[in-house]
Amino acid sequence: MLLAGCLSTPPRSTPVNNPVQASNAVANIDKEIQQVQAKIQGTKDDINQLVIEDFEIKQQLRVNVNYPHSSDYNMTGGQNPGDPNTGRVVRVTKNLEVARKVLEQQKQELENLTKQKQSLQQQSMGCFPAETLVVMADGTTRPFAEVRIGDLVQTYDIGYEKTVPRKVVDVYQVDGNHLYLINGELRTSGGERLLSQDGWRPVRDLKVGDSIHVAGRMLKIERIDLTPENRRLFNMQVADTHNFYVAVPEQGAILVHNSGGGGGGGGGGK
Repeated sequence: MLLAGCLSTPPRSTPVNNPVQASNAVANIDKEIQQVQAKIQGTKDDINQLVIEDFEIKQQLRVNVNYPHSSDYNMTGGQNPGDPNTGRVVRVTKNLEVARKVLEQQKQELENLTKQKQSLQQQSMGCFPAETLVVMADGTTRPFAEVRIGDLVQTYDIGYEKTVPRKVVDVYQVDGNHLYLINGELRTSGGERLLSQDGWRPVRDLKVGDSIHVAGRMLKIERIDLTPENRRLFNMQVADTHNFYVAVPEQGAILVHNSGGGGGGGGGGK
């Protein structure tokens, strides 16, 4: 029986900001969660065995567990201090106490790991604040929070190198915990993909000096800021091209990838 203590793992309070993708970190956290869950089950099994052992010993000692302070009950664990089962009662009681403390520690560790996973998942998502302006098919803009399924938005067909209207097929809302600010204007989470000189890349992997697709041209990134910020974020899935434009005042329309699969290309001109 293994009753070793375990240390709680504190939840991360700030986003991961390095080339290692948050999705890989989530996979590692999943492995840790599985290990802790196995430990919890093992500790529960130990506790169940100890409870059974405790009951059987007390039955042998004929201790009335409903009246532990009665005159015929010896507080050392049994009626007869000379009975070998008396020492067993004391040992089992102590082991039960230790096992229950270990179980609480393991549950706390599991809770903290779950919070870490949720935080990392938020970072792996690509989403925008509610006020972010989406470029509609007619050239007007609309706040992201007001975009609906069936709306037509302006997208870019990479295969034919032209803008084309495409339908919104789904919209999403998530609770985010951070925002990146690109060139002082575009605000988005680290998992959002922008079309760079090297193809689609998550914002968290971009660096100053990289170029991104803005208003039909490649524009160099001059500044990237990252701040912890808890707020509701939005994204959508677009048919065929799997991308759309968001408008920023100074730079124009920035091409971004949608949240639901696809290569962000198109090429069919449908």
